[in-house]
Amino acid sequence: MAGERLVKLINDAKTPDHKMTDIMFGEVVSTSPLRVRVENRFTVEREFLILSQMVRDLTVRIRIPTISATTGQVNSVQLDGNRPDIDRDVQRVSVVTNVNTGQQEQEIQIFRALRVGDRVRMIRGRKSQLYYVLERG
Repeated sequence: MAGERLVKLINDAKTPDHKMTDIMFGEVVSTSPLRVRVENRFTVEREFLILSQMVRDLTVRIRIPTISATTGQVNSVQLDGNRPDIDRDVQRVSVVTNVNTGQQEQEIQIFRALRVGDRVRMIRGRKSQLYYVLERG
């Protein structure tokens, strides 16, 4: 009788299977329709896959500040003596004559969609048929 009560207490304290998860690994074998081979044992179809943002296409537009300048040539005169010498005292130097600022928009890909051959890490709920695809492995 005491043994039966102890077994019942242990079973009642056990975490239910539907609250436990497994980490699994797979490889994308098809993208249209999406199919992932899990640990070389079986293939999971798209309707049983939930994709994280890291395995879906994500592109963002950003603005990049731009600065451009034009230069010109001017004469610089530095007198060393009483009488200027054109060969010795005059030099051509480059100076900034105009500065333009602006912005340029550019698209940057943060994450790309899955491709055939990509290895992925997934979470599967114990006793569940759904697989959450976390990231590329």
